[in-house]
Amino acid sequence: LTRRQAMGRLGAAGISIAGLGPLLAACGEEESGGAAGGGSSVDKLGFSHPFPGTDIYRPLRKGLREEADKRGIDVLESQAEGKADKQLAELRTWIASGVQAISILDIAGEGLAPVIDQAHEKGVKILGYGGPIEGQDGSETFDNEQGAELVAAEAMKHIEANLADA
Repeated sequence: LTRRQAMGRLGAAGISIAGLGPLLAACGEEESGGAAGGGSSVDKLGFSHPFPGTDIYRPLRKGLREEADKRGIDVLESQAEGKADKQLAELRTWIASGVQAISILDIAGEGLAPVIDQAHEKGVKILGYGGPIEGQDGSETFDNEQGAELVAAEAMKHIEANLADA
């Protein structure tokens, strides 16, 4: 199992559960509901992970898109490329476009506060991605201990299957 394969297996599943589910819950949606389930008022969400070119983002994107497609939800994805000013401009645009919630991996620091205020004025829910952010309505965090155990278990399977006799 390569690092990329492990990230693909764990990352895609993780974003399906940890990414879109809490966003929907923050909007008052049942996790098992959504547009495909009928009667959803949630139709547009933002996912501000401002590093779309990184190895970890590809499996996140895959899981996010699959889950959104199941629910009939349009997901806006960041193109900020690690630049705080681009992230802030993007968030403002998304808020003006009528998203119901935005998950934010914050790279703007304190500059994010006015955007969160703007979001709340429009009824947009804000979730800190990867850790809490000031003024959030909730957050998606990672269980690093469990993640380490899962990666170690996969590494042991690979060693036992491929290197045990070496």
